[in-house]
Amino acid sequence: MSDVIAVSASVPVVVLAGGQASVEMEAATGATSRALIEFGDRPLLLRVVEALMDSEPCGPITVVGKMPPSDYYSRLPDKGDFVTNLFSGAIANEDAPFILICTSDLPFLTAEAVTDFVNGAVEKARQTGASLIYPIVPVSRCYARFPGMKRTALKLKEDRFTGGNLMIARPQFLISQRERISDAYRARKSPLRLANILGWDMLFRLFASQTLAPRLLDLPMLESRVSQLINGPARVFVSGFPEIATDLDRPSEVELVRNFLRRLDAGEELAALPEMDALPVPAAPVRKKPVRKAAKKAAAKSPAKGKPGVRKRTP
Repeated sequence: MSDVIAVSASVPVVVLAGGQASVEMEAATGATSRALIEFGDRPLLLRVVEALMDSEPCGPITVVGKMPPSDYYSRLPDKGDFVTNLFSGAIANEDAPFILICTSDLPFLTAEAVTDFVNGAVEKARQTGASLIYPIVPVSRCYARFPGMKRTALKLKEDRFTGGNLMIARPQFLISQRERISDAYRARKSPLRLANILGWDMLFRLFASQTLAPRLLDLPMLESRVSQLINGPARVFVSGFPEIATDLDRPSEVELVRNFLRRLDAGEELAALPEMDALPVPAAPVRKKPVRKAAKKAAAKSPAKGKPGVRKRTP
């Protein structure tokens, strides 16, 4: 699906598998962690690791979290929260030019999807000097391939996108901006704190683009403000693979995932997707020129010839 050049060296992988499953998820699956939910003959974590191992540009895999030992990956202990685990993985690979960060709750992840993102993201990082590349996927592709799986999406000028669960980053950059990134993560649910970082104008655009005018926010503006948020150059990578953006979030989705995986494991192909170039681009709204009400009324009352509202005198 992509014509990007393959990376010249393998990229170390950090799989984030920390944290506990919610009470509802544990009740539905019997697993204390989403990464350990069994699907078919193996847990979710192993499905993710297998896709990463089969992806050519991926190098050694480090799993951060309280997971079982394996010959397929090395382990780091769970540090208690997402960001701390992220930095733990970055420090373990600080000498690498790039690392691939991946969550452990992607049931449909494929080697093809991973390879497309890693090759494309590393190439983009080298071309632009970006320190972080984050994938986004047109949400319509997720719904087409995996109907019933809910996604959170953002309306932009170009399309409606959902975020992926992979990321390419320069580990030295992450480590150097640890405090800034940690502050941004803590502020994610506080509009006031986000406004102090991004500016009120950005929050207004974000709100208005979701409710009134999607064209108020576009990809370059999003990249600019995310770069401001993390204090370094960030870029997005538009991926056509819904597999990197469809994770297991809700207990209500467990049976859906089981059904999809049962079909995939049996060799069945799911719904075909259109080529990315064939995706419709939202057209700009056609705006009619405003017509003054008074002039409109006068024109309606006036005779066909002569000045409006003036009667001709008869001799």
